[in-house]
Amino acid sequence: MCFGKSKNQLGGDELAKSQEIDKMIRNDQRKLSKEIKLLLLANVEVRRLGAGESGKSTVLKQMKLLYAEGFPASEREEWRATIFSNLINAFKVILDAMEEYGIDFGNPANGEYAGIILAEPEIGPKQLLPRECLPAFKALWKDAGIVKTIERGNEYALHDNLT
Repeated sequence: MCFGKSKNQLGGDELAKSQEIDKMIRNDQRKLSKEIKLLLLANVEVRRLGAGESGKSTVLKQMKLLYAEGFPASEREEWRATIFSNLINAFKVILDAMEEYGIDFGNPANGEYAGIILAEPEIGPKQLLPRECLPAFKALWKDAGIVKTIERGNEYALHDNLT
């Protein structure tokens, strides 16, 4: 210790207090080293982290969700149309594969929902999801024929995030 007694000269209470402070310092150093790593990761330019489709932006979005205050409402609104479009396109790929492989719907009534998807509804950034699409997404996702087709996703161009 600087400018004080050595640990050999400390009494029982003083020694305990000194050890407690040393422990707090070590814990703070561990936490700080993790915080610095997080800050470094957040400040690195995305294009330098890795190859295309390797999850760079996903990692940064997760960091933003976990360690920042999440996405502002305006940014969530901007992504709404993109997410909706991705859902429509994914179901179209699955429905096309069902037809190609001769797979029937587990529930034949779900063919009506397929028609909603195949009509390719679109929304703008500030528009709400069309009312008829949510039950279509839910019913189709649970359909045995859809599930069987997704299981065969390696045989056609099904995006990895749907398997």
